[in-house]
Amino acid sequence: SLKSSEKYIQSKIKKNDLSALQINELECLRGLAVVTFEEYCNYWNETPTFISGRKKWCDNNIVFQHVERTFRHPFTLSNGKIITLTGKIDGELIDPISKKYRILENKTKQRVEEVDIETLLKNDTQTTMYLLANKLSFNAMPDGVIYNVIRRTSMKPRKNELAEDYVSRIGTDIRSRPDFYFMRWKVDITENDLNRFIDKSLDPMMCQLVEWWESIKDNPFDP
Repeated sequence: SLKSSEKYIQSKIKKNDLSALQINELECLRGLAVVTFEEYCNYWNETPTFISGRKKWCDNNIVFQHVERTFRHPFTLSNGKIITLTGKIDGELIDPISKKYRILENKTKQRVEEVDIETLLKNDTQTTMYLLANKLSFNAMPDGVIYNVIRRTSMKPRKNELAEDYVSRIGTDIRSRPDFYFMRWKVDITENDLNRFIDKSLDPMMCQLVEWWESIKDNPFDP
């Protein structure tokens, strides 16, 4: 992360005639991303996502099968129309307990709402689409999803504060309360849950979308 961010910063500096203040702002942004990523890795390499009896699995011993895998699957709607489901899944890993797939969904948020995550994910179009794509790809229903949230700091650089001092403040705050910045929910989603979402939400929504497109596709700029 350090090398790639440094490369990005240097390319920005070369392309633009930046002042010392602007360069410091870029360095603050780079440092924020790097320290958050490094502390994230440290936290989840020490904090188990899966626990079964005395066995615990942290990120350094979880088997990720795919990262940012793209998919394309034909899908027949209830009106007989065939569409193509396409997208990119953040991660697909093997649950070390059930030995079945789980979807990893990553989010960055500055504000994390107190909601019923299980109900939310069972009715979330993106999440359930990814579960469906995984099922179509590997001919088996996955166990569910790991909803992985990274909170973006609300701390801003102080006036005339150097980037290294700003980044140090952020790192100190993250290390003092890592569970405030890094959260995960492991939600089981059954095949019945998935089918219910398809019947109640995905299929009606896509049927309407296809009918709308077919009504205007001959001249979409003058429907």
